[in-house]
Amino acid sequence: MLTYRKANAWPKGRWTDAPWSLLLLVACGLPADHAGARADTNRMLARLDALDLSRRMDLCHVGFWLGLGAYFLGDDPRLPRLAEFILAAQYADGGWNCQMRNYPKRLHSSFNTTFNVLEGLRLSGVAHLDAEQQALEFMLEHRLYRSHRTGEVAEERFTHLTYPWHWHYTFLRGLDYIRLTPAIADPRAADALDLLRSQRMPNGRWPLHKRIPGVLLVEMEKPGGESRWNTLRALRVLRAAG
Repeated sequence: MLTYRKANAWPKGRWTDAPWSLLLLVACGLPADHAGARADTNRMLARLDALDLSRRMDLCHVGFWLGLGAYFLGDDPRLPRLAEFILAAQYADGGWNCQMRNYPKRLHSSFNTTFNVLEGLRLSGVAHLDAEQQALEFMLEHRLYRSHRTGEVAEERFTHLTYPWHWHYTFLRGLDYIRLTPAIADPRAADALDLLRSQRMPNGRWPLHKRIPGVLLVEMEKPGGESRWNTLRALRVLRAAG
């Protein structure tokens, strides 16, 4: 049975703050009408509503709260502003980068930010098909985990099977998103699909390679062993890919 405590009653740790805990609980099936989660989400949206987002708020967190707000509060009138901010921040290469505030001259998108934003937009139900297609084109050009210039793995950690991911990108997170779109059939996704198949264990399941350091709200699984979460995600990706 899932339980939920108010934010100020959670254990202190890197991944026990409200956004990470709520995102994990949503993935686990916390009902959208849960009173505590709705109250915490409402408090955060009230705070965001009073801020200049371009100067005071990380783009990734805007994406998180857009998705959480839509999940717990439905058609809240404060959400369109968050969606408009996100859509206006999309780079010419198709993705997003949360460094835009501190490094305005960096115009190359981030794998991490792009999916933090995309997942929030999808949860929100905002009509963002063009933005999504541009972002997925950016990712497919990178084969979901490679440098578009050299073809080498962009960052080794992108190839690891981790869970939960918090704000971190991995190729399985990318595949788990694009399985919901026609992009799963794009030939440029084949590289990542082959990598996923190669990581399958002899018993047909997938492992948990690593866990991102920090205290969790709930200890999900032990690194080095079989992972129910990664196995579930991998199987639904491969089913979608045919």
